[in-house]
Amino acid sequence: MRRDRGSISIFHNLRGMLNKYLAYFVVLASCFLLGGGIYLLVYRPGIFIRGAGGLGVTFIYRGDTLSQLTLEGFFVGFMYLIALTGLFIMVRSRRFIDNPSRMTRDFFIGFSLAIIGSLLIFMIGYWKVPYLYGRIFGI
Repeated sequence: MRRDRGSISIFHNLRGMLNKYLAYFVVLASCFLLGGGIYLLVYRPGIFIRGAGGLGVTFIYRGDTLSQLTLEGFFVGFMYLIALTGLFIMVRSRRFIDNPSRMTRDFFIGFSLAIIGSLLIFMIGYWKVPYLYGRIFGI
């Protein structure tokens, strides 16, 4: 008895696509949770508050590390996503070992994204509680 190879191929391709999208979902969910997603879901804070700035509003809740605003949580989650994307690009740059210029370019793009994302996460923490970071890092 002969098997129909077409149906096996379709299921194999479907499983590969499912794994790929599941991996994307896990990365996005992780970034949402690292950005304070559970706090956002439970407490439902406001998006903006009155503060200094050109528009008279701010999205960073200053002075307290235990509170955050909705836009701040999404911003921090997005910064984690940028940093993880940079790390992913750095790892994937090894695929182009036969093309050194592309490998070097991809590595530096990934490194730049990882550094920018990490520095922006650090700066959000500094903007929230400057006296804490000043004592730790001598800023």
